[in-house]
Amino acid sequence: MGAAQLPLPLLWAGGHHAHDFYVGACNQRAVDWLDRYPAWGHHATVLTGPPKSGKSHLASMFAERHGNAVHVMDNAVPIRDETTLFHRFNTAKDEGQGLLIVAHDGPALWPLALPDLKSRLAATPMVTIETPDDRVLAAVLIKQLRDKGLMAPLPVVDYLTTRMERSFAAVYELSIRLDEAALANQRTLTVKFVASLLDDLASTHCIDYTD
Repeated sequence: MGAAQLPLPLLWAGGHHAHDFYVGACNQRAVDWLDRYPAWGHHATVLTGPPKSGKSHLASMFAERHGNAVHVMDNAVPIRDETTLFHRFNTAKDEGQGLLIVAHDGPALWPLALPDLKSRLAATPMVTIETPDDRVLAAVLIKQLRDKGLMAPLPVVDYLTTRMERSFAAVYELSIRLDEAALANQRTLTVKFVASLLDDLASTHCIDYTD
């Protein structure tokens, strides 16, 4: 991926406070589906995705947009009270309210005991945020570093995104490591500096980065 391919922020136009939510191939289907509400053909949807993938951010924008017309259940798993979830599911339908259930995995993997709840969730539409593509990976890395007061030149971002693990969680972890190293060494981010840091992390097995 060359530096010229790095993205400008692509914002979800369907909700409030959409700054810093980057749309790409990994989350486009989820964004499009939430934009369709209330024309889902079902009162509920399950939103899944890997850690740090922006599920809560997207759900929050959805709630901001629709207000009292929808209810969001974030971090729905582990389920401590299936009866409460079952009641919330049915109440939302009875009251004509949209329900967005946010979890890491889909309902098929949830440890459910209530047959009626299982059957209702099995018939509920599900959208998933997938592994990030290069454009979203780079944009999220820039955001995470910027939030920590670090400026990342495009050659640095290009170097990192072609070597790091392709996951949102890896972006989050790497941004913390870069921030700690930059503060400890009173350094700005350069290709030479981040290359040395990646070598150190790999040698100590903190993070496995390969070309």
